[in-house]
Amino acid sequence: MEKFLDQVASAIVENSENNLKTAVIFPNKRSEIFLKNILKSKINETFWLPDFFTIDEFITSLSDLGVMDPVMLYFELYEIHKELNASDARSLEDFLAWTPMMLGDFNDIDLNLSDAKEVFLHTSEAKAIQEWNLDRKPLTDMQRNYLAFYNSLFDYYSLLNIRLKKQGVGYKGMLYRSLFESLENAPPKWNWDLYYCVGFNALSRSERAIFSHLQKHYKTRFFWDVDDWYMNPKSHGLEQAEAGRFINSLVSEWKLDPIEWPESLLLTQEKKLRFVGISRRIGQAKYVGQQIIKWQAEGIDTEEDTAIVLADEDLLLPLLNALEETGDNDKKLRYNISMGLSLSAGPLAQLSLQWVELCKRVAEGGSRKFPVALLQSLLNNTLIRLCLNQIDSNASNLVLKTLQDANTSHLSKQEIEKIIRGCCDGEVFGFIDLLLIDNNEVKTFLSNYIRLSPYFKKAIGSDNKYLLLKEQMIEVMHLMKKMDHYFVHSREGFNLGAFQKILSQLFRASQVNLKGEPLQGIQIMGMLETRNLDFKNIILLSANEGILPKSESIDSFIPYDIRSHYKLALPHDHADVYSYYFYRLIQRAEKITILFNTESDALGGGEKSRYLLQLKNELLDINKKIDFKERVAQIPLSITELDQEITIGKNTDIMAGLKKLAKKGFSASSLNDYINCKLKFYYLRLLKLRPTDTLNNSIESDTFGTIVHATLEDLYKPFIGNTISNDELKEGLDDIDSLLSLNFSRYIPPHELKEGKNYLIYNVAKQYVKQFVEADLKQLKKTPRKLLGLELSCDSKLTVGSQEIRLTGNFDRIDASQKDDNIRIIDYKTGRVESSHIKLKEWTDLLAPSKQNKTFQLLMYAYLYTQSEKTSEAPDTGIYSLRNYRSGFLQPKLPDEATLTEGLDAFEKLLTGLLQEIFDPSEPFTKTEDDRICTFCDYKDICNR
Repeated sequence: MEKFLDQVASAIVENSENNLKTAVIFPNKRSEIFLKNILKSKINETFWLPDFFTIDEFITSLSDLGVMDPVMLYFELYEIHKELNASDARSLEDFLAWTPMMLGDFNDIDLNLSDAKEVFLHTSEAKAIQEWNLDRKPLTDMQRNYLAFYNSLFDYYSLLNIRLKKQGVGYKGMLYRSLFESLENAPPKWNWDLYYCVGFNALSRSERAIFSHLQKHYKTRFFWDVDDWYMNPKSHGLEQAEAGRFINSLVSEWKLDPIEWPESLLLTQEKKLRFVGISRRIGQAKYVGQQIIKWQAEGIDTEEDTAIVLADEDLLLPLLNALEETGDNDKKLRYNISMGLSLSAGPLAQLSLQWVELCKRVAEGGSRKFPVALLQSLLNNTLIRLCLNQIDSNASNLVLKTLQDANTSHLSKQEIEKIIRGCCDGEVFGFIDLLLIDNNEVKTFLSNYIRLSPYFKKAIGSDNKYLLLKEQMIEVMHLMKKMDHYFVHSREGFNLGAFQKILSQLFRASQVNLKGEPLQGIQIMGMLETRNLDFKNIILLSANEGILPKSESIDSFIPYDIRSHYKLALPHDHADVYSYYFYRLIQRAEKITILFNTESDALGGGEKSRYLLQLKNELLDINKKIDFKERVAQIPLSITELDQEITIGKNTDIMAGLKKLAKKGFSASSLNDYINCKLKFYYLRLLKLRPTDTLNNSIESDTFGTIVHATLEDLYKPFIGNTISNDELKEGLDDIDSLLSLNFSRYIPPHELKEGKNYLIYNVAKQYVKQFVEADLKQLKKTPRKLLGLELSCDSKLTVGSQEIRLTGNFDRIDASQKDDNIRIIDYKTGRVESSHIKLKEWTDLLAPSKQNKTFQLLMYAYLYTQSEKTSEAPDTGIYSLRNYRSGFLQPKLPDEATLTEGLDAFEKLLTGLLQEIFDPSEPFTKTEDDRICTFCDYKDICNR
């Protein structure tokens, strides 16, 4: 079997005698490295190499415009914003939320040669229809501003083009469009006589037009890396094949039939194809090492022709950690990483963003006090801990513990200095002092960052285990210098909020280029790096639906239908592109192992990629030479992974902390934390460590629940102490929008509820509240109820040994029937709850991790009520699931069909035993053995440190 680039090299050598100046154009850079190496092996005499380009390099080299730095484009757009809006202009920080999406739309329009004026006219008209009030109510100020922004999009586009052309620069789409227009007006004479276009697939309309010009005016050959299976699907009994869609379109448009060189390897070649389902991402990484060893045992030279391909590039670090050196002492197995590592996933990026967030919160707070939780998260960063421990071996732990013992939410700089100087020497505070910026000055932040760099370098040192961290540090310091350049050259400077947004975008767009030998060893690469390359042995990881292909929407101001009409990129285009990458990758391979995650709660939901199902259900029936097997593998984890044992003994300080908790009160949630994972209880309830704050552009699940609870409280609050009036409650339905908007506005700006995920979340919340109220109205019509309280706190005391312990609870709603005075406690849940979730088979199940947490909570509420009201009769206590509201009021089912009242004695005994264990000095805090809890725990990074 001849590889695709071998065929290309042979064609280039055969035509070398013509002495034509030649350009070879690829879709990616890596193809060039491999092709040059192949050419070297085929040539025995002096040979004039062609010029090599990626598509982007080729078009950029021919354009009369230079490429402008993306961040400088943000500032140009902001100047236009101020010009268009004058005194109504938003701050740079607010405006930066729009710029990436605006530039993305401008780029798409130009890449696809669409009429920007028409696109934005239709977009603004569509938005106007969307905001049209059928009841003829006048538009609100927010609606008018919203429409005014959409009406101005073409102005932004045209003014930006004018500004950039004056400077002789542009963004990618603008360069492509400019080159296309120059071809139409006065076709230039280019520098090459012969062009080889190698391995093209999906091209934008501007790229198609430019290469169409090449084909018409120059000697041009197109080499296609394709297989008959997806190029001619109907001849194989298929209606269509997404993988061949774009290439078939190009071949048809350029009238290239017959093409060079169609293969039929997927239909005819012998292959060993294995699908392996593995639980968890780390399990896939571990399996790869085992597979490599197995192939070596079979006599396969894995270094010569093997690729490990990551559909999910976030698996790179777990993979590198899992791969151990194999082979004998004379020949160690070599790996080469042919992909970049995203900077946003590294500790330096996290440190930078955490630090900016801390400084921003202080500047915005007015009191110039530092939120202790955020400061603790920053000091818990891997690199900060290394720096502190470089000064004093135990400094990190001492500082974190001392801050925790201060037991306050905010501290001034002077208070922090006093605390730290009390436990560590002055040099430790000197380091931490650089982090304590209490103003909104970007210049101060950048200056302090540079002053910290010697600490970083000293902490990392020359230790090989920190080589990756060292590369990340070099890249981050380079970005900080860029940020300084932006700050100096921005016309009015910017605050930490704007700085944070720019920095976050730079981190997401930046990669650490891992140096290696691209032509030797096992190649580790992402899907994009595999283009035009062939390997005999392939291991593909994370072949799950939602990852391969990614189930991602396009961030755009332009609605789907308008994008479709003007032939702008759509989500299904992305899926078709990756379909080609997948089939092209395996068409020449002989041994193919494809791994997918079976874990149902993970990204991809345990579902195999559609491409795997296509292979299994369509190709295997035709190519009987494929040796196919599918299995689920169990991969044991080493003691250094999630199952490592961590034990925290109860010293006098911890026992003192537990006694403080006893006075403050144990809630059902805190006790469930202990049941699920004693170590998490220790981190959260005793150390009060909070998971790192992340910057989210959308409402998270816990916030969603808080908003829905608050809205229901607002709706029902007027009835506290009275019978709930059906008529007044029905009138309250009209206020749902205003109440929800008010509660959402506490977490996210109102304009961000108009589009995308937040818009959907808002409407889900509205539906939940409306459905609940409507269902409640029906029940109240049958059984009128008096509302006794909302978000009602309740507490009681229980003596365990010599320790008096306070127990607390917060009832979402408590009411009483007007017919028989029967008391009812309702706990709202925004997630799905079924009756089976609160069906208790054995009392001991209450103490099983994550098994009966909801039942425990309901029993705790009933127990608290009977104790505080000094009654033996338990109230009806249950859950109302707002998601599956038709289930109604769900009450727990107890063992032996016991009533709630009958079950409280058993619950009290079990509760007493649980508290005895918590306060037993000989019972350490240990990590749960339930891997599912560990996988999604906010504290797993601390455990794995």
